Amino acid sequence: ESATEPAPRRAPAPRSGDSGSGGPLRPVGRADAATAAPAELWLAVRLAASPSQPARQDLERLGAQAQRLTPRVSLDPPDGLLLEVKGSLHLFGGLEGLCREATAECSHLRLPCMLAVAPTPLAALALARARRKIAAPDSLPAITDPSQLIGKLSPLPLAMLRWPQDTLDRLARIGVRTIGESLRLPRAGGARRVGDGQLQTLYRLVVRARGLNDRFEERPRLG
Repeated sequence: ESATEPAPRRAPAPRSGDSGSGGPLRPVGRADAATAAPAELWLAVRLAASPSQPARQDLERLGAQAQRLTPRVSLDPPDGLLLEVKGSLHLFGGLEGLCREATAECSHLRLPCMLAVAPTPLAALALARARRKIAAPDSLPAITDPSQLIGKLSPLPLAMLRWPQDTLDRLARIGVRTIGESLRLPRAGGARRVGDGQLQTLYRLVVRARGLNDRFEERPRLG
């Protein structure tokens, strides 16, 4: 009776933090993201251009009002605002209620805005920038399960990361136009093509980097 030898175990593919040079730029796998991503939920608010006031002033006005929803508010000039809202959801009846409050604050200040939600701040910003492309006008782009981050971000155009245009053009020439395609680049050549700063952006899409943004504090009024 012949015995069948067990199939050899496959070695795990190297991740972006490993020292090997053949793996993709993908920071973490889908299964890893659930444990690697911090237990946070970020609401990104993207403002439409205001013809009457500078964007920075618009952001600061909204940032001051947003502190009613959460103390963790950060500005992302020229048109973005980030709110860490996981600890506030129970105060507003869940995510839907909190987003209604955020939209009401924008309307009160007459600031047209687009919202999106994700477990990391950069992912929420990318979704908010791409909202017209991926969602109906009355729906909210939201990722609440960290294990779905990579899958749902992958189809988005790389332009949503606001990389320098020359970098986008260089990647487009080799057929890389989406976030998913950039994550599949071989690390050795891909890092040279995108640069260290852009490579860090890919990491921060799925794992929040420390010190992403300073917390917004309303300026004291004079007089």
